[in-house]
Amino acid sequence: MRLRWPSQLTMRLLIPGVLPLLVLNCDLPQPDERGSALREGWDAANDPGLMLGSTLNFSEIRRPESLSGSVAQPWSDSYWPLSEGGIARRWISPETVPDFQIAGDPHIESDEAYEAASSRSIEAAISDATDFRNMGTAKTWAVSPAEKYDIAAGNQGFNLTRSELKSYVDNRRTYEKHDIPWGWMGHCHGWAEVSMGLPAPRRAVLARNRQTGEQVLFSPGDIRALLTKIASDNESVGDSRFAGTRCEDKDNDIPRDRSQRIVDAALGIWDSEMESLARDTRVSFRAIFHSRFDQGESFAYPYAILARLPKSQQGVNATPDASELIWVQGSSWLDQQHHAASPQVFSVRRLPDGQLGPDMILWAKNQAWIGRKITTDGNWVTDSNGAIFSDIVGARVKLQSVLGEELAAAADANPQGFAFKSFKECRDVNPATFHTTLVHWLGGGVNSLKHGFVLDKSRTEQVWNQGVWRFRSRIGELTPLDLDSDGRRLSDPFQVWRDPRTVAIADVETTVDYGVENGPMLAYSAEDESSGSMTLRYTLEFDSSQRLVGAEWHAVKSGGPLSGAELLADLQAGINERLQGWQQAPDFVWGNVSPTMKFKDSPVLRARVVEAIHACSISTSPATGRYRWFPDTNEEVDIPYVSCDID
Repeated sequence: MRLRWPSQLTMRLLIPGVLPLLVLNCDLPQPDERGSALREGWDAANDPGLMLGSTLNFSEIRRPESLSGSVAQPWSDSYWPLSEGGIARRWISPETVPDFQIAGDPHIESDEAYEAASSRSIEAAISDATDFRNMGTAKTWAVSPAEKYDIAAGNQGFNLTRSELKSYVDNRRTYEKHDIPWGWMGHCHGWAEVSMGLPAPRRAVLARNRQTGEQVLFSPGDIRALLTKIASDNESVGDSRFAGTRCEDKDNDIPRDRSQRIVDAALGIWDSEMESLARDTRVSFRAIFHSRFDQGESFAYPYAILARLPKSQQGVNATPDASELIWVQGSSWLDQQHHAASPQVFSVRRLPDGQLGPDMILWAKNQAWIGRKITTDGNWVTDSNGAIFSDIVGARVKLQSVLGEELAAAADANPQGFAFKSFKECRDVNPATFHTTLVHWLGGGVNSLKHGFVLDKSRTEQVWNQGVWRFRSRIGELTPLDLDSDGRRLSDPFQVWRDPRTVAIADVETTVDYGVENGPMLAYSAEDESSGSMTLRYTLEFDSSQRLVGAEWHAVKSGGPLSGAELLADLQAGINERLQGWQQAPDFVWGNVSPTMKFKDSPVLRARVVEAIHACSISTSPATGRYRWFPDTNEEVDIPYVSCDID
């Protein structure tokens, strides 16, 4: 029997102002069908329609025009790290114009002392920028892209430059004070989007503000910085699409089952110093229903119906098998960044209307609630005398059967640390959604968007946005999952997780090419536009009509796609050989399909100014002048430019 997920959710209130209770329409799985309840295709966060993809069938996927495709290669730029001041970094010539020096040490100073020291140095930096501004093109040629924008836009107070330096100060206090690495943080999401949506800046531009008469010379590297910045910070106008979820956990903090598949959720004791669930207490679960993913809802707190992984499927610290379903709802955040919530844990019952709903409180921070039962209208169940019913002993027995004695005892001993953590975010974008996006955005079919999209190629807390511009796939033959060999049935090691409609799978090996950061540079040649690639492997799942219904990521193996008994044996071997991890598949995908990319204004960055400078940079009009620059190497640099008036 396949679970039928609800089309809508109903909210009820258990205790007004205390605990919102959500119930759903779905069939209660029978004990002998518990395995089927864990099988899944894509959830609401991974619906291919989010990326404008329609349902594909096997014959469509195998067509030559669906096996490869490409668009123009994205142009390169720096991701302008926040730890270096973003686009306020003076990158051209430190000898001509030294970079900013911002005082304050978040490690040893109080927040007040750090703020005072950094504020004084920002004011000194703005005064320094004003001095260079008064010296004209000879000096402003080597200032930062942010300073050049402020001059071109007529900003006497250097609004953009000040904003970038303030961002650096604030982020340094947030991350360095707590020894959190942040060198990877920057504007790669802006660069990845704009490098596929706008032509690459090619020529230097001498921009003149019509109101002030001031002039400043932008190199192509400076202009790329402005485009990257405005795409990063200013909302784009048009049709933006997104599928998948962002994982913010370290790889070694993510629990996996014996198949090396990331689990849906875990309960355990939160280690605030390590910012993770303590491994010696956590217990892993599969979600029968999960509000944040199965319905795409965005409530303040998550809720889920969970079934604990059987002992045979758990890794270390496996607890005894349990058939009990539990309803878990986060009631407050233990850690906002890592999405660990303090849980209320209920047993589950079928409601009169056939819905599943919470029954008895098995655990809550308010220990007086444990053992209480609730009515369908969200009130406490009372006895004939009007007293609140409470079965503390029964609640304890049920809680121990689900969590195990060790975690149940730890929850009581440390109620402030008992936590519910979802790990579905870290499962990566569903490979069926990923493959559908490749076909619909880049493929050679008549309905292809012929537009690149962005992927986060790192699963864990760091985000590396790269613009995908080319792919090529190899797809094996359909492998039926009732395959027999020499009179015996072969086992698909991922059978328990596949969509219930799956009757056959196909092995896929896909290589994607994406833009890579490079620069900034005074000028870019074709060789400077960098590109990288990654090869991914997954099996697509098909129903009896050969329609695509789901997929699973697998270990990457050389030798191309497999089929039949060879494929199933290889999948098992991949699990056996990759005990410590799995391939780094894309965390999420997104893109903007607007035919013309436009951006909104922000308080510090006006789209019209950036667009005017960019338009001059890509114009084909003859050069209007040449700037001769003599760096400290005494080797003359001759830079042709076009003049551009800015309103």
